[in-house]
Amino acid sequence: MTNISVIENRISTVKKYLKILERYKKISRKKIEEDIDLRGAVERYLYLAVQATIDLAGAVLSFKNFRKPATMSENFLILS
Repeated sequence: MTNISVIENRISTVKKYLKILERYKKISRKKIEEDIDLRGAVERYLYLAVQATIDLAGAVLSFKNFRKPATMSENFLILS
């Protein structure tokens, strides 16, 4: 896979999880907090969206030949 295809794939993954999370916006916070299954689903999709975003940042850093971050959050500091 080329660097561009990796980046495109990562963008697609982030979009996929954000689209799934959109479905939960119409559900009240109280209902999500009270329903353990619902809360678990939201937490899992949030986790996957964050991880996909971190992976995307890493792919962009690699493509741009920027330095390797020491921590996950440093991905975004380097990009900024």
